[in-house]
Amino acid sequence: MATKINQLLKQWPPGTVALQSWLETEGISRKLSHRYVGAGWFERLGHGAYVRSGDTANWRGAVYALQQQAHLAIWPGGATALQLQGLGQYIPLQREKIWLWAEAGSRLPAWIKNHDWGVTIQMNSVRLFSKPVHDQFHYKKDGFVIEASSMERASFELVYEITDDESFNWVAEQFQGLVNLRPQLMQMYLEACTLIRVKRLVLFLGAYYGQVWAQRVDLSRINLGSGKRQVVKNGWLHPGLQITVPKEFGSG
Repeated sequence: MATKINQLLKQWPPGTVALQSWLETEGISRKLSHRYVGAGWFERLGHGAYVRSGDTANWRGAVYALQQQAHLAIWPGGATALQLQGLGQYIPLQREKIWLWAEAGSRLPAWIKNHDWGVTIQMNSVRLFSKPVHDQFHYKKDGFVIEASSMERASFELVYEITDDESFNWVAEQFQGLVNLRPQLMQMYLEACTLIRVKRLVLFLGAYYGQVWAQRVDLSRINLGSGKRQVVKNGWLHPGLQITVPKEFGSG
């Protein structure tokens, strides 16, 4: 038993969650997992999820398990992905908020939803793009790696969060700092984005802040739909993009 657990610990990065499905591939049955809990090697975190005894797994260690063990398409996106890359602005909240994104129809497992990670987790499972664009940021810390949205993809996920004046101003503040968005990828995402409102907002913010990619985009290849889109109430209607934005952005 000692030999098996020592071999397992070599495969199990500290600070991460171990799922029973992965433990099975390492030769650890559910019955044996229960024995390891009793022997003080494991601590039960939730149904089918464990941490090393005496160890603490944060939300990144949970995402690692989702990606590397459960093989789920769930990743940090939007403002969270930007923060992992040292981009975006500090969000002054009493409790940190983590934005996870997933393929349409996906759900977080009960073990992650029912555990207190010390943060508020919000997951969006929206079909934001019509086709996959293989473009990810690999975040490495504490000896393990998780995949997050690149800054280009994250810019679209960030803009998706706009619902009113307050969220518009918050997103605009984050977007302003994205001075190195790559034109080729922005073009690809604009063509693949399924939400007209999001595409128009991305184009507006890029132009408003004079970002380089916005000057190089080929609008003839992008479906911007027709008709007006109300983003905020009582706002200023952009004559070209036909979206309402806060009035203070009307001079941009």
